[in-house]
Amino acid sequence: MIWRCVFAVGLLTTSQDAFANRWDLRKLGVDVLASSQETDLKALHAIDGNSGSRWSSAFSDPQWIQIRFARSVPIDQVEIWWEAAYASEYRLDVSDDGQTWTTIQHVTDGKGGYEKFQFQNVNATYLRVYGVHRGTEWGYSIFEILPRGEIADPEPEYGGLIPKPPPAPVITIYDHQKAELDSMFQKLLVEDPPTSADLTDDEFLDMIQRRAFDYYWYEVHPGTLFPVDSLSWKTVTSTASIGFALAAYVVGYERRYRPREEIYKRVETLVDHVWDDPDDPNDLCIEHMSGHPYHWTNIETGRWEGAEGIVTHDSMKLFCGMILIKNYFKGTKAGDIAAKYLDAIDWKWLEHGVKNRPYIGNFFTRNSDPTGPGDVIMYDGLKLDYLVPMGAKKNVAAYYWDNWAMSYPWDDYKGHFWRIERPALWIHQWDNVWFDFRWMRDAYADYHQNSVEATLANRQWCIDNKTYDETLWGINPGSGPGSGGGEIYGNFGAPPDDLPFQNGKGNDGTLTPTSAIPSIIFTPRESIAAARRFYDQYKDKLWGRYGFYDAFNPDKNWFSRNVIGIDQGPIIANIENYRTGLIWKYFSMEDMVWRGLDAAGFVGVVDNFDP
Repeated sequence: MIWRCVFAVGLLTTSQDAFANRWDLRKLGVDVLASSQETDLKALHAIDGNSGSRWSSAFSDPQWIQIRFARSVPIDQVEIWWEAAYASEYRLDVSDDGQTWTTIQHVTDGKGGYEKFQFQNVNATYLRVYGVHRGTEWGYSIFEILPRGEIADPEPEYGGLIPKPPPAPVITIYDHQKAELDSMFQKLLVEDPPTSADLTDDEFLDMIQRRAFDYYWYEVHPGTLFPVDSLSWKTVTSTASIGFALAAYVVGYERRYRPREEIYKRVETLVDHVWDDPDDPNDLCIEHMSGHPYHWTNIETGRWEGAEGIVTHDSMKLFCGMILIKNYFKGTKAGDIAAKYLDAIDWKWLEHGVKNRPYIGNFFTRNSDPTGPGDVIMYDGLKLDYLVPMGAKKNVAAYYWDNWAMSYPWDDYKGHFWRIERPALWIHQWDNVWFDFRWMRDAYADYHQNSVEATLANRQWCIDNKTYDETLWGINPGSGPGSGGGEIYGNFGAPPDDLPFQNGKGNDGTLTPTSAIPSIIFTPRESIAAARRFYDQYKDKLWGRYGFYDAFNPDKNWFSRNVIGIDQGPIIANIENYRTGLIWKYFSMEDMVWRGLDAAGFVGVVDNFDP
């Protein structure tokens, strides 16, 4: 329900084109204040015109963020792009003096994602977003707040809180060799077939893999070899992106995408740079606590600079990559370093010293209260988050698995697809990048079949929503349309379940190739058909030097220009698992994994969910 104050007399339905002089009012902004902010997620980031940055508050209610304009301005429209940590109830307030506030919009059923409100006869010097109740256990986090108003003067390109952007930083191998590599990629793009019609499935899938491999080969820091988080955020690396890079290098080594000695040397150097050598106090490494690395760190130094913290399911992707390298390159220096890295991890640290803690911790920083603000719960995490620590020599207790499994939310979709609810598909893919869960189950579920059902439910929701059809489907978190033609990271999901995260309520028609394509191990026919449709119909806008861009919105004729490491990794790895089972084969050589499965009570029985 949305309540409007007395002077917001009605919702304008006039198109924006009718407002020839409707300004981006951030260009008249003087300053931004917030009730609180995380270290590297400042209030200014929600007003800077950069939809790749964001503000994030403390994890409590209430919280607010406000803009002060240079003078009283007409406010005709306000757009908000929420990150995953959204407000379920919030207000839009205005003021002339920053002391006395009037509410112009009161939202009591906030859905997150993108929200837009329009007004008449509103003039103010201050605009405030006031969060009353959080929609998640986290704080409030906003990519961008964009107020607009009709002003007679010509609008400048930059001004106020929207500064002229600096030149793009030169960070990766690609950046340093841009002219040469652009020529090479342009030649490859010209040679790519106009459609996939004349390619066999194997040829088509290999072309997708080859391009995804190039992302991990060229978009890395030339010194540290840490891969970028994404093309839109090159100053940081991420633990999950490093893990997926290691999987991509194994695929490339096996398929000889580059000379094997080059790929091996890359792997050896990368794992050495990740590992914290205890005999070298000045060793380059990814900053960690008791072996658990921070999610986002500086790509040049590996140091944590305040962005988010230690996130278990992202750390686990790096751990899984190290398990893969340990076994695939067994008997080499790279394999030995990976083994040392895994041996140094204090798995019981995940309990954070809390007696009788029911779940493994999912979030921590060196500034956290010992309990930490989040747990791996409700299938909002990965099975390997529990299974790997349970199988370690100094393991966490097996009762954690039962506690977690009993928190699963089960449901069907329109009487079909009985499954553990988790609308976004990444949660069903990431475990299965590393381990083949077919032909086994525990007391709670057949997890491979659960992923099949979840994928089919996601696809069916797309079909039922008239925006999509049988070969145009796949909803996942990923890039989405942002302000001023920019991009945000949208936490999309489907079907629109009642879970508090990544549900279908915030969907705006954006599809992600990383939804359908890595699901090839669950729905091969449907996934290959979708990949061919993406390529055949949208190649000119959706296909680039690293294969498919991150997302697209057919209704809005919007196409991302971003590539994200955690989205490319599942594509190259799960295509390989579908083709040869390569990643599964070598990951499953790890005794720690099997000990964890045994502790969780897995047995070799299949339940296909049929009556």
